[in-house]
Amino acid sequence: MKKIIFTVAIAMMGIASQAQESKAAQQEKSIEEGVQNGQLNEKQATKLEKRKDNIAQDEAKAKEDGKVTKLEAAELNVRDKKLDKDIKRKKKNRVNETNP
Repeated sequence: MKKIIFTVAIAMMGIASQAQESKAAQQEKSIEEGVQNGQLNEKQATKLEKRKDNIAQDEAKAKEDGKVTKLEAAELNVRDKKLDKDIKRKKKNRVNETNP
């Protein structure tokens, strides 16, 4: 029974890690699309990319000891969601500025 619980726990950690990596790829794509279609300028994109990279670095640090605590996961999740909102907001604001 303990082996089953341990296996499920390991699988869930892998799924969460893949979800985070997928989220980062989605954010990267959104930023690139924003630059390509003029919704984001290079300065905005650079700042957003830096924030995305900082979140990834902090996640890697959290994983160094082999376990991401609930507090670490919650903090990373909050920062990740805020970045998502900021990407969308900046893209939308740029469109509104260029199309009054």
